Amino acid sequence: MAESDRRPGREDASGVASSDRADVGIDDVLDELRRERADFLNYKRRVERERAGEREASQGDLLRYLLPFLDELDRALGLIPRDLENHPWVQGVALSRGRLSSAFDELGVERFGAEGEPFDPARHEALFFDTDPVASDQRVASVVRPGYRVGNRLVRPAQVGVVGPDPHGASQQATTDGADERRDTAARQGQAAHPTRETQAGG
Repeated sequence: MAESDRRPGREDASGVASSDRADVGIDDVLDELRRERADFLNYKRRVERERAGEREASQGDLLRYLLPFLDELDRALGLIPRDLENHPWVQGVALSRGRLSSAFDELGVERFGAEGEPFDPARHEALFFDTDPVASDQRVASVVRPGYRVGNRLVRPAQVGVVGPDPHGASQQATTDGADERRDTAARQGQAAHPTRETQAGG
């Protein structure tokens, strides 16, 4: 009787242990699957970034060949005599220029460089600089040649003229103020070392 009473207990304990081992095995498999999925997602994102970078680089190389032609086209359209503005040939060239701009927009090509925008040395190439005593920062005063970029990749900086405060004005003023202060100090020290006649008479 006692032996028959003990057998169910042993079987129950063995079953619980087997169940625990099975749960641990499932958890390990699930953790491995999660790690594999995370690795795959990281790989997928890295591949997408690399492909996007290669695509931007290819577009940038192509743009470098096209931009000189585009610059010449813009200059030609800007110099059309007033009596020829409505000529069919001129209208056709302007239409082609507009379609080219639309194609650039669809490809993610951004044109930048406009009068009044803040000067950014990372995007702008300053050809000349003019000072303005009332200016508080440096801004684009004129655009010699627009710049272009694709996404975050700079294809060509904009060539601009810049206007802003005198970069040497503050330092020169500080130098002048310092010299005046040193001169006043030296004068006071000289008066102390060589008192005037009135001071000596009073003493």
